[in-house]
Amino acid sequence: MMNLLENNKVNKTDKVQKLEVALQNMKEIIVQNERYHLSVMHDMKNLILPLVAYSELLTVENISYEKMKSIAQKMNQNASRLIDTFTNVLEISKEKSKLLFPTPISWNIHDKIEEIHILLASLLEKKSISFENQIEPEQNVYADKEMIHSVLINLLVNAVKFTHNGGKITVYGKIVKENLYQIHIKDNGIGIDEEKKEKLFSPDHYITLTGTDGEVGTGLGLAHCKDFVNRNGGDIYAENNQNETGATFSFTIPL
Repeated sequence: MMNLLENNKVNKTDKVQKLEVALQNMKEIIVQNERYHLSVMHDMKNLILPLVAYSELLTVENISYEKMKSIAQKMNQNASRLIDTFTNVLEISKEKSKLLFPTPISWNIHDKIEEIHILLASLLEKKSISFENQIEPEQNVYADKEMIHSVLINLLVNAVKFTHNGGKITVYGKIVKENLYQIHIKDNGIGIDEEKKEKLFSPDHYITLTGTDGEVGTGLGLAHCKDFVNRNGGDIYAENNQNETGATFSFTIPL
């Protein structure tokens, strides 16, 4: 009789433990889903910014027909990319929001940066910021393409945001280990407040700062950049540039 009671007690304890583990896993999934959808909204905001910048250019008085036509063409191109990206995000979110597991494939990182460069052309033009992509044209990486796209567009939008008019943004990279590639996004803007640097990538501390041209942000971007980079087996960090103004954001992803 005692053995039966002891066995029942052990079985109940085991069930309680399994239930606690299941509840904890469910909680983590819910938190991940919420974080992902917040990051998606942040990405969509970054994609709309160029359209806003172009529309502002159209309000300038005495604008020539040729200039107006050129701006209209760029707005059409950006709107088309926005539609394509929005469609992709909807499809991706259906899968990624389940458990947020990355789906790594081999792809060209130089071409991806060029794609984002074109997407942000209006923001760069508005502040007369030069952009240089020094990544080798044939450089491939092995990671979830959509996740790293989100990381790149957030870091580059931030670089534009905190760079002064007439400034410069440079993207370069190097192999740091046999299986890791390190990407650097360098600007000559206002740099990073040392007191806030430790909290830049924390999901519990959303730091919102105003850009050099009055741009505002949600503070969500860097936290989800860290999350996506980590999920792809890499790391991310930021440092102020030595002996010059601005900052460099760097992250690693597998080769």
